Amino acid sequence: MMAKMLRAGMKDVLNQNYIIMCRAKGMTNKEVVLRHALKNAILPLLSISGPLIAQ
Repeated sequence: MMAKMLRAGMKDVLNQNYIIMCRAKGMTNKEVVLRHALKNAILPLLSISGPLIAQ
């Protein structure tokens, strides 16, 4: 479940304009994902994982 949510979040984030701009500036795909996309894609996952862990 968590992997599916992260994948869906990454798909949404990778289509954002700032990600396209990073790629246009010449950043590698690894840099884009680690520096920019992962930070924003993991936020919804952290919000949902809190109550799951508290059970």
